[in-house]
Amino acid sequence: MANMFEMSDMGLLSMYLGIEVCQIDEFISLSHKLFALKILKTFDMMNCNSSITPLEVRRIFNQKEGRNLVNATTYKSLMGSLRYLTHTRPDLSFNVGFMENSSTEHLKCPKHILRYIEGTLNFGLNDYGGDTEERKSTSGFCFFIGNSPVTWVSQKQIIVTLLSCEAKYISLTLVACQGVWLVEFLEELTKSTSNQLRYKLIMSLPLSS
Repeated sequence: MANMFEMSDMGLLSMYLGIEVCQIDEFISLSHKLFALKILKTFDMMNCNSSITPLEVRRIFNQKEGRNLVNATTYKSLMGSLRYLTHTRPDLSFNVGFMENSSTEHLKCPKHILRYIEGTLNFGLNDYGGDTEERKSTSGFCFFIGNSPVTWVSQKQIIVTLLSCEAKYISLTLVACQGVWLVEFLEELTKSTSNQLRYKLIMSLPLSS
């Protein structure tokens, strides 16, 4: 592309739409630390007492709760900022749903979230994909009989998965196929029934990265 268009190589991506990007050999991380600090400063919550949970335990809100209203613009601005933060902080997604009412009772929820953010500023998303070129995950598993490993696999998956749970599902499918084959193979060798072999065959948890 550099031969066709005038452009400058500015190195690895470090910031995009307020999202901080850190790229190292082990993983790529996405965070909103600077934006989170800006939210805390804007709403006068810098150096507040931090919380270990994003919401009060067993706290249930409803839309009609509270009679004393707060400034609707300020309230929606705060909730909107927190919603943008969920792009790299999915742990906040469940707690930023109230946008219609703006009573003092409802304001307790985002203030508690801000206290949680104060104590978790370094939280973000980490991508541990081992293949930085094709972005394919790696499946791995090992089967044991007693204390002895009898078969093991560590191989790149044939497709690019969009979610970590999808990569784990592919690993589980691979290990299930191998387990079925191994039980049938041992059944033929030992003349044992499949039920007997299931107790003898111990499988390690499938891994994916």
